[in-house]
Parts: sequence; C-alpha cells; structure tokens
Amino acid sequence: MVSAKVVGGIAVAVVAIGATGYGAWTLTNYRDPVSLSEFSGFPGDNSGYKGKLGEIYGEYFVSPYGYGASTDANKKSEDNKRWWEVVFEIWKRDSEATDNKLGTEFGKNSIKSAYKTSSETEGDNEKSLNKVCDAAYKKTETELASKNDYKENIWKYCSMGGKTLQTVKDQGTSGTTYTDSQIGKKNEETLASISSENNNWFWALKEKEFFYGRYGKQPIGKSLENGSAFKKLFDEGGSLSVTGGRLKGVCKTAYLKEGNDATATDAIKFCTFKKSTAAQ
Repeated sequence: MVSAKVVGGIAVAVVAIGATGYGAWTLTNYRDPVSLSEFSGFPGDNSGYKGKLGEIYGEYFVSPYGYGASTDANKKSEDNKRWWEVVFEIWKRDSEATDNKLGTEFGKNSIKSAYKTSSETEGDNEKSLNKVCDAAYKKTETELASKNDYKENIWKYCSMGGKTLQTVKDQGTSGTTYTDSQIGKKNEETLASISSENNNWFWALKEKEFFYGRYGKQPIGKSLENGSAFKKLFDEGGSLSVTGGRLKGVCKTAYLKEGNDATATDAIKFCTFKKSTAAQ
C-alpha cells in the first residue's frame, strides 16, 4: 500500500511496509542527502562526535544541519530539511502503531517536528527529529550496548538506508564463516557482512562512491596499486547497470584471502562502513 502526503511542497510517496530512509527518499529526489561526514569541520574536537557514533558511522548518518557553516553558496545548512520531513512522516506512522519498537528517545511523545535549525532552541516537549538524531550521534557504542531499541531506531530514522548495518561478526553463524587466517575473520569487527540484507543499501552507496564519487568528489576507486583486484575492477569501469553488485563480489572473494597483499589491504578500505577511532 502506498499513501501520499505533501511535504515541503512535493508529493511524497510513503510505502506502508518497508519504506524507510533511502528507499523513501529516492522516490522523490535524485541526489543523496548530505552525510554527517560532509558537515563543515567534521568531526571537530568540540562537536561531540569525536570517538562517538557520529565519527564512526558519519558517512552513513544524515547530517542534522546539511553542510553547516560552509563558505560554498551551493552547500547550505538546510540542505537536508526535506529529508527530515520525509522520514518524519515515516516515524509518525510507526509511532501510531500499538506494537512499535520505539525506545524512549524516539517515542511518540519525544518528537514533535521534523526539523529545526541549529540556532532554534527547544524544550523537552518540542524536540525535532533532526535534533534527536544529532544527540544520538554523540553517544558511544558502549552506551547503546543494552539499548537495542534505541540503536535500531537510530539506524532506521537517522541513517541513509533505514536499516542497521552489520559486520561479519554481527552476522554470526548465519553468514559465511572464515578460518582464523582469512581476512574475513581477522577483520570481522569492521568488514561489512556479505550475506546480510540489511547491508544492501550500504553496498549500493559504496559502489556509487567507488566508481563515480559522491558530493562532487573523485571516485574512491581511482589511483589504486596494480595487483589489487579492486584496481582491476575500477579499470573495467562500466555503467551502473554493469557494475551493480560487483564491488560486493570482489569484497566477498577478498574475505577469503590470507596474508596482506594489495587486495587484502584494499578490502579494509572499500568493504567496511566503520571508521576506526582512538576512542569508542
């Protein structure tokens, strides 16, 4: 079932079952929302993101205030406003369900609007979705260890894909198992699970970034060392229809490798969604 709402002057299609984050957004827009990692000065020593969820997953969380205080006239703090309006409609639908799995921070009485600017003050009864997500980005993984609902809510309403990303370790025995000498095992806490359907949106974004770049930047697959399977993949290039799923396929093969050759080294760069930080 698809229902239509007018949000910010556009008709937004909200699929009643399963439409979250990136899926709903791509029904109405041609470009990605601005990620937290693109926020001006990110991660910034005084931002509250250093060593927290915001720094670790900043490439996949949506910036609460777009690009922030950028000097580029084409990069505005309100660039994600429409995104928050779309996802707010999804959250409202979810909050009205009697069997919702919303933590206290995302409960029906916790969020009152889609978006407020960074300069707008708000009381406990006037919280906006973008500011609730911003507060979540400043949490540590340890703080969320016993808050499964809160963690799921953060990924659903604050990330680009609306589903919790899973590492090889997170997937456990339901995914591919690796020997102790294979990089899939050695780096199981950071490498993205190949078999988890939750990760489909990550692979789609990573592949786009690998071949074509994002936010006006060069493709991250350029200038790789010869001898790497990732170098070969990039050089083959091709259209989106041709390259779809191929980065994931090379990662899958790389996870089985032993040793530290160029392919294994590149896998750590291109097959993960977690940024390593000194403090977690």
